[in-house]
Amino acid sequence: MDMNGDRYIWELAVILRDRVLKRIFDITFSFIALLIFAIPTIIISLLLTFKERHSVLFKQDRIGKDKQPFQILKFQTMVNEVPTKTGQLLRKTGLDELPQFINVLKGDMSIVGPRALTNYDIDRLAWNDNYHNVRWKSKPGITGFAQIYFI
Repeated sequence: MDMNGDRYIWELAVILRDRVLKRIFDITFSFIALLIFAIPTIIISLLLTFKERHSVLFKQDRIGKDKQPFQILKFQTMVNEVPTKTGQLLRKTGLDELPQFINVLKGDMSIVGPRALTNYDIDRLAWNDNYHNVRWKSKPGITGFAQIYFI
């Protein structure tokens, strides 16, 4: 094998290593987060079930890596498109997104990555062009550049 072939194999090995390490990080972080937030998750679930009297989880179709659809999980915060009292608190604190750690464990999402968009968002933002295609090479994340830099 020539020098270019060796370099290609080396670069491929580095990419695979990085993907494996990121997946290990995602699984470890999500598992720990779910353990830490287990009691609040149970309390929120009970509040939504008995106080708000509606389903605990909300599932929404989103577009993920390689433009593959998946269902994002969140705590149900609205009924008939009106936020409930508990839902307002959950949204304000970001606790409505705790179930997304399940999406990470399932492999649909990552801890850090681009925002998971709906088909409506993609059409509205006109992000179906070559310039934005790079975003589809990564799994969507619970947090990302925009959240970190308050954009």
